[in-house]
Amino acid sequence: MRSSTRLFGGAIFLAVGVTIVVAGCGSSSTSVTPSNDAGVDTSKPLKCAGKTVACGPACVDTQTDFDNCGKCGQACQSGQVCSGGSCGLSCGGGTTRCGTSCVDESSDPHNCGNCGTECLLGQVCSGGECATTCAEGYDSCNGDGGTYCINPRTDDANCGGCGSVCPAGTHCTAAQCVLACQAGLTLCKPSVVAPPDGGARDASSADTGSSEAGAPDATPSEAGLHDGGLTEAGKVEAGRADAAKADAGSGGKKDATVDSGVLGPFCADLSQDNANCGGCGNVCPSGTSCAGGQCVLSCQAGLTLCTPHAATAPDSGVADGGAQDGASADSGLHDSGQADTGSLGTFCADLEQDDKNCGGCGHACVTGHKCVAGECKLSCQAGLADCGGTCIDISDDSANCGGCGKACAPGKICGASGCVLAACTSGVDPETGAEWIVCSATPTTMWISASTACGDYHADQICAGLGYTSYAQQGSNFGSVCGYDQGTTSCLDPGVEYFDSSAAVSYDGANGIVFSGCVQWSCKN
Repeated sequence: MRSSTRLFGGAIFLAVGVTIVVAGCGSSSTSVTPSNDAGVDTSKPLKCAGKTVACGPACVDTQTDFDNCGKCGQACQSGQVCSGGSCGLSCGGGTTRCGTSCVDESSDPHNCGNCGTECLLGQVCSGGECATTCAEGYDSCNGDGGTYCINPRTDDANCGGCGSVCPAGTHCTAAQCVLACQAGLTLCKPSVVAPPDGGARDASSADTGSSEAGAPDATPSEAGLHDGGLTEAGKVEAGRADAAKADAGSGGKKDATVDSGVLGPFCADLSQDNANCGGCGNVCPSGTSCAGGQCVLSCQAGLTLCTPHAATAPDSGVADGGAQDGASADSGLHDSGQADTGSLGTFCADLEQDDKNCGGCGHACVTGHKCVAGECKLSCQAGLADCGGTCIDISDDSANCGGCGKACAPGKICGASGCVLAACTSGVDPETGAEWIVCSATPTTMWISASTACGDYHADQICAGLGYTSYAQQGSNFGSVCGYDQGTTSCLDPGVEYFDSSAAVSYDGANGIVFSGCVQWSCKN
């Protein structure tokens, strides 16, 4: 058992487990019941000095005792400390962590000025120094164990005066008990209060307790606290604070949004509390959430929050067309990636397919390119293909005929996406030597005409030699090359492609059908 020293009535006494009576300006006695280990009767009640209370065989300060935090037997978890009668991760109310306890180094005789600094027998700790009298600003209190010094402005066990103990979850500040917030939390006044008639005041007109900088400006009396203790409303919120502190101790977080009708101060994380974002009572609008103390647009899955280059508007803070339905927002960016004048607020963008925010916010694709899988790629019109960064009409491009890189052989051109003989290409019949001329061709059909000399033509044999399966139609041209009785037509200026089936037809055994005279025919596939 630790010995305790107190000044009482001008006399000094030492309590070491026996009953001592000291005469002074009056007479008083302190009885300490020893533990069973001392072999002494333990049936007598234990009387403790100052702000300590009896917990089993020992006198402890439940405001700071790790094993009896707030009440006897209520131990804190590993890594926590007892501060103001509540377990938490840090000390509050001007106290300092010494081991597993939070102590007031200005008045604790066992940690006077620094952890572990013990005052000598007959001394008191006042203003962080061991002395025989209380320093200026400190009050002298008489307890069952003698006289001791307190700082009524910060002492949780003597807040505003001797023996005025702050409830659990609060600390003594400016001689009044106020809600104690964990590190990272801010004390706020509620945005809704109940007037005497029981109705709720309009939240829009309620004082949020925030200054222009967003810091709370609640005084203890405004927060529902007075006379060194909590009002009923304050006690409600103190209980609420205990729950919040328990969550903080376990790594959890809760929004400190005040429900309608809830009274008293509360602790809020201004960096991420949607109901107190950046300042007490600053509620984020629907569709936004609090991040870093600012209300920002809350994007759906697959979208990314972007900030335009232009200044945000002071009113809504949300860009026109901010995407909420899965579509990319109109960010106001032109092809250079810079914001147009007047683009306002943050917006949501699909970085996978947004041409103005491709692969990153503000990264705009140049004209003629589209955003595909987060990359700007050439965008060709219908009928054109992207061939090495150039849009090509593969239906008639001899170097890319029917596909990129598919070049036609010499003497052929690309027509309808296939390589064919060019118009005016000429040849002779393999059997008779009669000249013929190509009027037009596609991959599936070809129009062939006899030259001005006319002759005998093995049509199937000629079609097969040009890559077609057989002839399709035939007729006379009446001397009009690549025409039908139209005078001076030619392969360069063809006439009507018309087959009247009037050609003289014969057969040449294995060489197939033969057309004779001034004729024309078509091949097919």
